[in-house]
Amino acid sequence: MVSASSDLKAIAEKCPFFDGSVIYQARALYNTIFKTYQIFENNCPADIEAKSMFVENESQTETSSGLMLFPNPAQNEVNIAFEDKALTQVDIQVMDINGKIVFTNNALEILEGISTFRLDVENGMYVVKLTNSITNETTIHKLAIQK
Repeated sequence: MVSASSDLKAIAEKCPFFDGSVIYQARALYNTIFKTYQIFENNCPADIEAKSMFVENESQTETSSGLMLFPNPAQNEVNIAFEDKALTQVDIQVMDINGKIVFTNNALEILEGISTFRLDVENGMYVVKLTNSITNETTIHKLAIQK
């Protein structure tokens, strides 16, 4: 049991940007088995951490690519805005803290640089992965839902 628990903990301590759902599931399983609530560090290389921006308790999050996700926290509707008005489509994937995909929308049409999508999920923290359909650039945001 000691070896299995140390293997599970080793997986849970890895960087979620590489194998996100596996890492989040390992974290949830570890906390469930050992009846604890350990918050794991992401342990990601500095260049990976720099490519994403996690902002909590702010009304919006913005990346260096000019993409904004707001409001944050949100209730049911989330806005995506782009500086580049020529962008026409974005792929959206929303995961809960355990890595389970709770929402996907491929090729969401962006009109005049902004679009809104509706999330019918429970209160909590979610990870939103946005992929520019033209350049394949991906950004990741943390999103709070508070109804």
